[in-house]
Parts: sequence; structure tokens; C-alpha cells
Amino acid sequence: MTTPDVTLPLALFDFDDTLSDRAGEFRNWATKWIDRHDINDPDALEWMCATDDGGYLARDLFFRQAIDRFGMADSRQDLVDDYVLTAHDDYQADPGLYAKLEALIASGWRIGIVTNGGDGQDTKIDKVGIRPLLSCAVVSGNVGIRKPDPAIFHLAVEAAGGAGPEAPWMVGDNARNDIIGGRDAGLQTIWISFGEPWTNVALPPDRVAVDLPSALGILSSRVPH
Repeated sequence: MTTPDVTLPLALFDFDDTLSDRAGEFRNWATKWIDRHDINDPDALEWMCATDDGGYLARDLFFRQAIDRFGMADSRQDLVDDYVLTAHDDYQADPGLYAKLEALIASGWRIGIVTNGGDGQDTKIDKVGIRPLLSCAVVSGNVGIRKPDPAIFHLAVEAAGGAGPEAPWMVGDNARNDIIGGRDAGLQTIWISFGEPWTNVALPPDRVAVDLPSALGILSSRVPH
């Protein structure tokens, strides 16, 4: 990771479905899993993607439901263990993402990650190849605090060297964990909407971006070049 320059503003990013296509990677994994387990159910893939709930359903509960749905004889723990070993196989270096984040840094920003999850999050960050650009990478499973708890955002700001000349920004796709959580921690927020409307009129994000490139554009435009 980079040595933080605390004179620069700080932008924190969610990882899954913000910096990475977690939904697409899960779909790829689920397709292979269905084939490996000879699941004969035409709705299996869509069921798995819906039940996964973007990764928010605990894996123990997810595979308990999968066993019931597909009539499997496998033990729940064996399926969880297999998931831990195989779920991140398709993540790989993303030169396009690296270039986008490198350009943001060149425009005068520090960047970091604050993400919920376990050891797999570190694996994915390393696989996509962006760790050298980061001033911090805070994973909930490593610190015992999960978003939207404000404490995890405070830890990330501290790990990145401090807030800098203005309130840091939090960029993410999850309204509760990233935006309301970041707001409660005193951060400015950019919600990546993917075209969806914001429904909590009482607690709006500071800015809305349709996708990651749009969010990066909002940030880069705020710093004199």
C-alpha cells in the first residue's frame, strides 16, 4: 500500500459491486457449482443469485437453504468450506480499474477500501491487483466491526493517515451500509445507484453517480489539477 500523504483529501470505497463486479463473479461461481453438483433444476442459477442477497446472507444459512431446495446429501459445513476455497477463483487483475484509480490518485486523492466480509475480501483485493494504490484496506472480519457501524469508517480514516483537508468521502452501492453508515460517521457520500432511485428522502447521499466511472469523475472534478 502507499504511504499516506495526509495533505490530500481521502476517498473510501466499498469493494463488492463498487470496485468489483461481485454479482457477476458470484453468478460465474454458481454456474460452475450447479454443474459440479449435477443440480437438475432450470431455475437453480436464478434462485442462487437471488438467495445470495449480494453476499449478505450468511453462508451457513445460504447452504442450509440450498440443501433443502435441491435435496442435497452434502453436509452444510462441507459446502461452506468448498465455497471458501472456490468462490474467488475467477477474480483476476483488472488493468482498467487500476488505471482509473491511478488517475484519481494523480488528480490529488488518497484512496482506501472499507468493506464487510472475511479473509476472502483480502484475497479479492489482491487478485484484482489494486492494493499498491491504497492508503488503507479495512475488512470487517479483521477488525470485528461491520458497516454501517461508524466505528469502522473511523478506523479506515485513521489507517489512511487521517481525514485530510476536508471530510473524507465514502463511495458505495449499498444505501444502508455505505451511504447512511458513512453519513453517520461524518463522511461525505456518493451513492452508486446503477440507475435506481434513492428512496430514503430523509437521509440522501451528497451526490449520486450511476456507476463507478461517474463517481470517480465527481471526485476528480473537486480537486484542482
